[in-house]
Amino acid sequence: MEGVIQFNNLALNQSMSNLNPSGNPTNSALVLIAEDETEIADILIAYLQRSGLRTQHATDGQQALTMHQTYKPDLLLLDVQMPHMDGWNVLNEIRSHSDTPVIMLTALDQDIDKLMGLRLGADDYVVKPFNPAEVVARVQAVLRRAQTNTPSPTKILRVGKFQIDLDNHEASIDCNGQQQTLDLTLT
Repeated sequence: MEGVIQFNNLALNQSMSNLNPSGNPTNSALVLIAEDETEIADILIAYLQRSGLRTQHATDGQQALTMHQTYKPDLLLLDVQMPHMDGWNVLNEIRSHSDTPVIMLTALDQDIDKLMGLRLGADDYVVKPFNPAEVVARVQAVLRRAQTNTPSPTKILRVGKFQIDLDNHEASIDCNGQQQTLDLTLT
C-alpha cells in the first residue's frame, strides 16, 4: 500500500508495506508520544501501530509525566516545545526516577539543542520535519538496545491486551488503544 503524507509542507511518499517487519521483538512495546501538535501525533500513531507497537498520546508535558507514571511505557517520544511543561523539564523529571528510553522529537535543530538533549539523558534526537518511517526504525532500534541491556526481568507482564504491573499490583486491559485499569479484589 502506497501513501503520501503532507507534513509541514513536505510530502512524504512512503510504502506502508515495509513498516511491519515480521518477528520483531519490539512489536508489543508501548510507546508514549508526548506531542502537542495533533497532526504530527496522528501520523506517528498510525506508523507505530502499523508496525505493531502500542501507543498512548499526551498533549502536554504535565500529562506526559502523569501518563509515564501510569502506563510505564517502554519508550517515550518527547517533543521539546509543549504547553504546561517543556520537554527538557519532562526529561529531567523522568531521568530522576526512570531509565525509560527517550527519543526527542523537535523543531529545534541547532547543535546546542541536540547536545543538550543527549546530555540530559535522551537516547536519540530527531529534528522536525521527519520521515515517520525513520522514526519507527529509530524507535525499534532503541527498543532493541534497551531490551538487550536490561539485566533484570521486566516487572510488567503483557499477555495479549492484558498488562500486569507486578511492582504496583495493578492490572489493566487495552481497550481500543487506551489502557483501562481493572478493579482487583484481595483473595
